[in-house]
Amino acid sequence: HAPMTWRSGLALLPLVIGGLVSPPPIDRRTVVGRHDVQLRHEQLDPVATRWDALTVGNGEFAFTADVTGLQSLNRTYRQPEAFPLYTMSNWGWHTPDPAAAGCPHRLFHGNGTLNYTYADVQIRSRDPRPGKGNRTVPYQFDCRAHNPPCACDFLYRFPARVNLGQLAFVLPVDARQPAGPFRPLELRRIRATQQRLDLYTG
Repeated sequence: HAPMTWRSGLALLPLVIGGLVSPPPIDRRTVVGRHDVQLRHEQLDPVATRWDALTVGNGEFAFTADVTGLQSLNRTYRQPEAFPLYTMSNWGWHTPDPAAAGCPHRLFHGNGTLNYTYADVQIRSRDPRPGKGNRTVPYQFDCRAHNPPCACDFLYRFPARVNLGQLAFVLPVDARQPAGPFRPLELRRIRATQQRLDLYTG
């Protein structure tokens, strides 16, 4: 091979320097924005629109909005198999009265403890520590074999998250009385909608 001359060395210098230069920073907003969810409708269809709901949240709180940006079309979205317009959280839970749910079984004792029969599960272990060897432990397993079916169904469903409330646009019944009374917004009165979920800002 021919020896490298100073001219060929200068030719390689930009490549070496270029390898040491850091790449430009990523424009994260642009990258994420490419995947923004956008829904457009010239005319809203009652069947298709009930699926066009977008939810924003932070892991602790979530708000589901319709094409109005709020939850104004709740009547449309409450149809069977529709997308519910809820405001949910990790701190909002409810446990109704079991009797109101159609279960005559008394699920709670007078002191508030659960009236529930656990299954006895045999644990086999060579662990020499006290209480860790072969033993029998209560376990919530095969509920219906030890408890009334309605009690099991109730415990499978509750406690459950509760809808915290709904925000909606409304219209005055009489345009000459803007202070009310009001009526719900009707889907047929909405035209040319454009709904966009900014994934970067939420």
